[in-house]
Amino acid sequence: MDEQAHRRTFRGERAELAAVHRFAREALPPGCPVLADFLLLLDEVAANAVLHSDSGRPGGAFEVVIRHRAGVVRAEVHDAGPRRPPGTPLPPAWSQEAGRGLLLVSMLAREWGTVALPHGRVVWFEVADHHRLRAA
Repeated sequence: MDEQAHRRTFRGERAELAAVHRFAREALPPGCPVLADFLLLLDEVAANAVLHSDSGRPGGAFEVVIRHRAGVVRAEVHDAGPRRPPGTPLPPAWSQEAGRGLLLVSMLAREWGTVALPHGRVVWFEVADHHRLRAA
């Protein structure tokens, strides 16, 4: 199967996070076996773009790119850069209700990373259907 790519730009507002979720559900094929994990991680990374980058400032925006091919789904969240530089995810205090986004990404993604750009950064991750990859 050839790679399928879907791209959309969102306003850097919390209210847009539900639209990111809908966009991802529509972009992925019906019955995608990794949908739940993928949506969880995309929700976290998109929220980070709004809450922790210049994309969340008034007039800001971020872009989501979703690519899928046999057995692997990849998300890229392009944000406006560096209000807070990405780092190694640290476990939050047990009583905290937030702060687990990149920790979840590091635990559930097959691979993930960040790329610094001249005018922002990309946080990307891949989720794999391991059963399908073994059969290929």
